[in-house]
Amino acid sequence: MLAAIALVTCTEPEQCYNHADCGICEACIAGACEAIPPDCAGTGGYCPPECVACEHGCDACTHECVAAGDSECSGGQARVCGVDSNGCRHWLEWSDCPNEFCADTESCGTCINDCSTIGETECTDGTIRECRRTVIGNDCRAWTNSVPCVTGSCFNGEACDVASTEQVVTVEGTYDVRPQKNSIAVAMDGSVHIAYAIAPTVLRYAVFDGQTWSKTSVDGVGVSADTAGDDPTILVAPVDRAPTIVYGVDDPDNPGRLTRFAQLHNGTWNIETVLVGANTSFPTAFRFDNDGVPSVIVSDRSGDNLHYVRKPGSSWLSLPILAGIEAPIKADHATALRYTTQNVPHFSADYGTYDLYYFLNPASGFWEFPQASTTGEDNLELDRWDYPHFADDDGTYRRFNGFAWDVSTYESSTSALEPAMELDANDRPHIAYRNTNGLNYVWHDGALWQHQLLDDGGISTGRSPDMVIDKTGRTHIVYYDATDGFDLRYLVVHW
Repeated sequence: MLAAIALVTCTEPEQCYNHADCGICEACIAGACEAIPPDCAGTGGYCPPECVACEHGCDACTHECVAAGDSECSGGQARVCGVDSNGCRHWLEWSDCPNEFCADTESCGTCINDCSTIGETECTDGTIRECRRTVIGNDCRAWTNSVPCVTGSCFNGEACDVASTEQVVTVEGTYDVRPQKNSIAVAMDGSVHIAYAIAPTVLRYAVFDGQTWSKTSVDGVGVSADTAGDDPTILVAPVDRAPTIVYGVDDPDNPGRLTRFAQLHNGTWNIETVLVGANTSFPTAFRFDNDGVPSVIVSDRSGDNLHYVRKPGSSWLSLPILAGIEAPIKADHATALRYTTQNVPHFSADYGTYDLYYFLNPASGFWEFPQASTTGEDNLELDRWDYPHFADDDGTYRRFNGFAWDVSTYESSTSALEPAMELDANDRPHIAYRNTNGLNYVWHDGALWQHQLLDDGGISTGRSPDMVIDKTGRTHIVYYDATDGFDLRYLVVHW
């Protein structure tokens, strides 16, 4: 902020011939410079703006800024120097810049947008590009550099074609896949990425390039004392398209469990701890926000307190999740994290027999708690109106319509173990789960629930399913089969 400028103090009376001979806050009265009285009496009608400004003495008007019309900009907000009725200059209220950023210390920045909507894609001649923000925190948009589709062709003007099959494929059968959560992601170029763990200690990564599966170990190799790869979540970074995994590790050299973040760059996995010094619970909730900032919600087992941990730059920043002043939210672990179109985080969590759902109130800075359930809310999704959807393990599906919860039954047997859910481009739910028949898949066509049995191996198959719907509308599912050992399986559904 510019330094405040104070008015000059009144001088001692001196001989004068007119008011111009006198200083600020003075008038020529009876041949001498005298301070202008509060009522301007004796000045012969001489009443400059300073006359009113000096009602309470010559030093009453302390200017906050140098000149009317000057401006300053900070943090995406700007303000202007104005003059009040006393002639004193003050900074007016801050106002948001139209494009949410400053060009310099004095003025708002202006966007020259190459594309219209963050996240939209364009595919031409077997290459694809995406609309992204140019700088975190502003609303300027530009196309990323184009990358080739792994299949060499576009599905349409918005998506790469994806090499897929409706046949069940065994991705990993050499080792026993540990019976834990698996995770799948499909990149913009059509490649398929899976994170999973094998016994006894290793986190594994598999990628399908359209022709073959390549598998590598990420963490825990040769460290038998550590158990790496607990409950992994894999995503592809929206900015640099790097495969990214958040997972747990039991480390004897640290106090209990750690939450780690691994990202693949130039063939090497860079691994770091998300919340240093904490004994964290698994699973954690991981997501990139709308600016591409990696964000994780973890639970510190020492007090079951939740932390919202983000990496907007080179280091992780941890914020306690509070429901009010010094009122931490407690949970065994977070289960899902999603962002609204306005980049407001929502998450679900488990605490004892309850499943919790929270969202951050931007106005108060505290997390609101709209409901709890005992039926399972591990699969939070938000639609285009930012309303939450849940698929519960009792076979019910719930969606908030803006006023109340709409509830329907997707599995009438009340047995829908480990449901995984995604919303398609029309915000209709698709759910993968297992029961005594095997791996099941249901989707809502706008009127009714449609059902398909994908793997009829019985209760031992279809375990820990995860799913993702790509931009072509195909559903990719990963799960493990425990019929004979533990095999990691993958398939694609054309619905």
